[in-house]
Amino acid sequence: MLQNKKGNVEYLQSNDSFNEMALRALGFNGINIIHELVDNSVSAQSTNILVGWDKSEQFEGKRKLTIQDNGKGVHNPNEKCGTPENPERSNFAECFLTLGRTRDDYGTNEISNFGIGGTVSINELAQQGLEVHITTTDRVGRRYYGVIKKLDNGKVGVELKDYSVNSDYKSGTEVIIDGLDIKLSKEQ
Repeated sequence: MLQNKKGNVEYLQSNDSFNEMALRALGFNGINIIHELVDNSVSAQSTNILVGWDKSEQFEGKRKLTIQDNGKGVHNPNEKCGTPENPERSNFAECFLTLGRTRDDYGTNEISNFGIGGTVSINELAQQGLEVHITTTDRVGRRYYGVIKKLDNGKVGVELKDYSVNSDYKSGTEVIIDGLDIKLSKEQ
């Protein structure tokens, strides 16, 4: 934070193209992306995480990644990336497209450190022209379905497709990315 002669406060700034280049320069790709998205499930206190790595039915020669968990979901009113006073405004974008968290934002049992891995991974996939489909349900039964992708203006954004509430819904998150061109060995 800088203070100029008039006493106004100015903050560090960067332009959008720099942000995109910097995120991509972090080197999140291939297996790192899968690890980061699974890490999000672990941080969500999931006790069951399913990872599917199937041949794409839509894109010849590509793969479809599905990650399903039974964690707490994204829209938990006690979470810093939530908006409990306005539940119809999904905190989807805030949770999936915001870089950085502090240690205070995480529970003591979480493996996350900086709050960038999932966001950088999703950004990288969208920059490649892929769509990241996410359905998440919190423990109250608020369910959101949204698609994160590169929008017509060239920026990565989220389109909220559906919002519903049903106390019978089970909490958890499902992430689906179709059209991946990642080569994995059996060891990975």
